[in-house]
Amino acid sequence: MEKLKDKNWLKKKYIDEGMSMSQIGDLLGCTKHPIYRALKKHGLQARAHTSKYPLLNDKEWLRNEYLVEMKSIKRIAEEINAPHGVVHSALTHMGIKTRDPKESLAVKYQEGRFGNKASNWKGGRRMSGGGHVQIYQPQHPYATKNGLVMEHRLVMEKELGRYLEPEELVHHIDGNKENNVIENLQVVSRAEHVKIHFEAVGKLAEANKRIEYLEGLLKANNIDYN
Repeated sequence: MEKLKDKNWLKKKYIDEGMSMSQIGDLLGCTKHPIYRALKKHGLQARAHTSKYPLLNDKEWLRNEYLVEMKSIKRIAEEINAPHGVVHSALTHMGIKTRDPKESLAVKYQEGRFGNKASNWKGGRRMSGGGHVQIYQPQHPYATKNGLVMEHRLVMEKELGRYLEPEELVHHIDGNKENNVIENLQVVSRAEHVKIHFEAVGKLAEANKRIEYLEGLLKANNIDYN
């Protein structure tokens, strides 16, 4: 850029007319960096960095907001009504090391990332280790520490219009733990639940014995049942 080789022209624009390096760059169709190098080459003193946002010129204030108060660049920008990039540039110019993405997430989610803030959020539904559907409802009085409640209990509570007591269990009539329609659910006590499952095991054992008996009859009469 020929203009930058002309010390008098650059002095006139930068010192006499008070244009900024960015403004001169816009005039020449370049960034401010070639302007800075040209000023240095011609022995012209560059002005101290200033921002049109007064607080960003105060290093101690900016340092306190970013490093002590642990505010994000976005939050600082919103509070002084400035673009995010301007705040980032001010931090860099003042030698305040900006946080990397991992550190920024740790500041943003200081109490952890739960619910729809979690990176693996799937709408609040997940499967428990026992095969039940769980729903994310952290406001529920009996939610787990991760804010989860069994879906079948929520369905029954909606039907009853009240919270279930811890000793009240919800039985899946058809044995399918994922079938949480109200018609398939039944409120029982712990003792009743054990009895239901015990009887189911007994019926299954009887059915298996019956099958073995029938298979024996078929085999004795040389009947192929496959």
